[in-house]
Amino acid sequence: MQGSLRQRTRGSWELRVHVGRDALTGRKTYVQKTVQGTKREAETELARFVTEVGDGAHASTKSTTVGELLEQWFSHNEADWSPTVINSYRRIIDRQLVPRFGRTPLRRLTTADIDLFYAQLRKRGGARGRPLSPATVKRVHAVLRRALAQGVKWGMLTINPAVNASPPREPRHEVSPPDPADVARLIAHAEETNPALGCFLRLAATSGARRGELCALRWRHINLDDGGLLIERSIVEAGNGDLVEKDTKTHAARRLRLDAGTVARLRQHRGEREGYGTQLRRMVSADDFVFSLDPAGRTPWRPGYVTLAFCRLRADLDLPGVRLHDLRHFAATALLSGGKDVRTVSGRLGHANAATTLGVYAHFVAAADGDAADHLGTLLDKAVPAKMSHPPVTVIGMKDLIVFDGDDTLWRAEHLYDEARARAALIVGGAGLDPTAWDTLQREIDVANVTRMGLSRHRFPTSSVEAYEQLAERSGVSVDDNVRDHVRRAAEVVFERKAPLVPGVRRVLQQLRRDHRLALLTQGDATVQEKRIDDSGLRSSFDLVEIVDRKNEATFSTVLHKLGAQPEGSWSVGNSIPSDINPALRLGMSAIWIEAHVWAHERREDSPAQGRFLTARELTDVPAIIREHALIAS
Repeated sequence: MQGSLRQRTRGSWELRVHVGRDALTGRKTYVQKTVQGTKREAETELARFVTEVGDGAHASTKSTTVGELLEQWFSHNEADWSPTVINSYRRIIDRQLVPRFGRTPLRRLTTADIDLFYAQLRKRGGARGRPLSPATVKRVHAVLRRALAQGVKWGMLTINPAVNASPPREPRHEVSPPDPADVARLIAHAEETNPALGCFLRLAATSGARRGELCALRWRHINLDDGGLLIERSIVEAGNGDLVEKDTKTHAARRLRLDAGTVARLRQHRGEREGYGTQLRRMVSADDFVFSLDPAGRTPWRPGYVTLAFCRLRADLDLPGVRLHDLRHFAATALLSGGKDVRTVSGRLGHANAATTLGVYAHFVAAADGDAADHLGTLLDKAVPAKMSHPPVTVIGMKDLIVFDGDDTLWRAEHLYDEARARAALIVGGAGLDPTAWDTLQREIDVANVTRMGLSRHRFPTSSVEAYEQLAERSGVSVDDNVRDHVRRAAEVVFERKAPLVPGVRRVLQQLRRDHRLALLTQGDATVQEKRIDDSGLRSSFDLVEIVDRKNEATFSTVLHKLGAQPEGSWSVGNSIPSDINPALRLGMSAIWIEAHVWAHERREDSPAQGRFLTARELTDVPAIIREHALIAS
């Protein structure tokens, strides 16, 4: 990375560092700053400036605003989006993002600003000052995060501040499908009042297809001879009211098999369409839409028309809680409750993968599994001879449980924080303050902030900024907004970096899995911990993974209960006396403390052990310690 020095006036020097080319214009871009002093001092500052830019502490000085980036991102991707997505993103940009951040320079946008914005949306972000739902705020977050990610790719930003933002958690609502009797009533009433709608609803209930997918059906998609159905297109309504035919939501076609009753109803519907068509002296062709208000079948039903007709239908039957989309849920849950495998149901619904189906219908999968268990048990009970009594049941060979900590036990998390502090200290030192004093103060404030903020991912960046502000005040130096922003960004990077694994961790887990069940119990911000677990690649090594706000006896007891383990014979392995050792000892578990670099809040001298435990110098010592302990116990 190259830097240059130019004298502006006596004692004033302009520093410039080349940071690449603008992705939109192709022109070279620079980061600039002006310093005062001698040429030698300016050269020293230039060297420091080049280092900061190389470490990502500066972005391009081009004063691009958040609003400009949003518009450029929208224009760049619009051609690849469906009309529904275009309308949704346009509303979010115009109604929420531009009014709040439209004029904000990109380089001044922080994670704290974004989180405050989300909190405001939750309180009064809707029409007439009404609160927005968590789901809506998460959609706003998705648009902002994607646009800022594009800004990083274009070189407008070095860090995406939305990555570490905290959109509200969307409460999980279990699907409540309509009763089969109510579905039958809806279809029967539709057959009396609007036969084509009755055919549509039967096809929706038996195929599980989406509304737009059924509207897009043409007769060439249906094989009335073998009951085959091809779903490859969808109809959506654009913002101007035009109908747009596009591929399916998951951009994939799927083939289904229809039941005989539905095929018969479709054959009847075709006959009605052919009778309709003969008035124009035209028979139904393969390219005609199956559901159309046009006698020639040239235009499909509007999705909005179907919904409106359905709402009138349910009002007639006094079924206000049933939605058109619930027919899709009815199809899915009926299949799962009937014992059909998840992969088959997922393929029929057109989900991207079976995980989506499990996420939406997990409680029905569990119910079906319970029925399967009862069925198997009944078969065995019937096979037992009448005079045979049931002997006592003894569980043999149940493996003991080992509960591992994550941070600084399996991966080196504190290493990331030390790096972030060193980076921020360099920035503070460049502002004329003592970096060592800042480091000491930051650690003190960070521990104190645990009481106020817990283990939230916002605590560390906030503590870093507060340390800079307090040190500046003590030193009689004015707080610089740019320095404050750079300190915050340096601290936030800790959540984007991948924590290095402790040496030998994979080998240790592989050895222990042969004779033990393994659980991972880690504490902290859920999003941060999920990322570290995924980055580690260790998730599959554990029978259970639990993330909690803070560890205590209750959280350890929950892990034991979920895996059917008893405290006696179970182990806790970690590097923290208060979090990993003491709760386990109080429950009657065995514990191994690993001598590792520990965060000040978790130091042993501040929380003495409440029982006897074993000590390992390194993680690789754990298998031998457990093996020796088992030999002594036997």
